[in-house]
Amino acid sequence: MITKNFLEIIGKIDGNISDYYWGNIPEKEIILNKTIKLSEEVWELSWEVLATFWNQRKEKMKNKKKGDLGDEFADVILCTLLLAKWMNVDINLALEKKLEKIKERWLL
Repeated sequence: MITKNFLEIIGKIDGNISDYYWGNIPEKEIILNKTIKLSEEVWELSWEVLATFWNQRKEKMKNKKKGDLGDEFADVILCTLLLAKWMNVDINLALEKKLEKIKERWLL
């Protein structure tokens, strides 16, 4: 699962980002913005997956750098963890519950 130390670091980063960007914006609006940001990151990951298999137009591939795919996976995971934090979701508990459901479904 995700370590407490990792989640604490993400929380500190999020606190600094929130102070800088969000100021006095209502929490609901921040959560909606973070949800949109997650959608953007998923789109960027999708683009990188397509680019990995050269399923993008040539002009879009000009600035393609090796290693972007891993960064995009990390962005999706980090945005998901930050959104979960804002929604007061215990991500480790949620993952454990989901894994139990999967194990039951697939008789593991």
